[in-house]
Amino acid sequence: MSDGDLTVVLLADDYELHEAIKSSFFQRAGFVAYNLGADENAFAAVSRLRPVLVILSLDMKGVTGDIVCRQIKNDPVLASTPVALIAHYEDEAERKRCQESGCDEILRRPLSSKQILAASYRMLKVVVDRFEFRGVVQVDGRCGVDQETLRECSILNLSGGGAFIETGKLRPVGSEVLLEFNLPGRDRVVQCHGRVAWLNHPEWSRKPRLPIGFGVQFEKISPQVRDDIEDFIHSDL
Repeated sequence: MSDGDLTVVLLADDYELHEAIKSSFFQRAGFVAYNLGADENAFAAVSRLRPVLVILSLDMKGVTGDIVCRQIKNDPVLASTPVALIAHYEDEAERKRCQESGCDEILRRPLSSKQILAASYRMLKVVVDRFEFRGVVQVDGRCGVDQETLRECSILNLSGGGAFIETGKLRPVGSEVLLEFNLPGRDRVVQCHGRVAWLNHPEWSRKPRLPIGFGVQFEKISPQVRDDIEDFIHSDL
């Protein structure tokens, strides 16, 4: 955790990045944005602040973002820190630099708040419940073991990594689940395969604010479906 138990997101000295996240989810969710100075040692800042997320750019002044990323990933204490690099994705050389650095995500210019939030969700999925990255939505869908057993259900929480299913017919933790639903405003039917990760039982609840049902962690989901879900979730952020 970062200094003083603050939830720090460390950001490159990049005007486009700062504009893209202005008044975004990060501020509303209580993250503390630490903006690197133009001549500041980025690796030293990461070592000192222990941020939950780092966003750097390839064209940073001084030590470039890919080199700093290598330093982070090669450090036994900091290696698990999620790092995103900003690049011109159509530039093959830049894309290769990002990939070889070991970064967790590549952000494409021109940047958008939706793109940054979607990538941040993927990198912060281990703390998704704490920071409430999931979309507070209600979507009608169908749930079952396979196509033949699908039955109507209500999806109360949704993300690119999972969902909560409101239902009185609980399934064992670890069992396979198939979900099928339509995202509002989109014509295509979405299908996601996953496993039951936890239960809200009538006699005991892991998450008391949610009704009876179970949480599903997606295991088979195409990048396009995941992007569609996250785009829908963050469409009004």
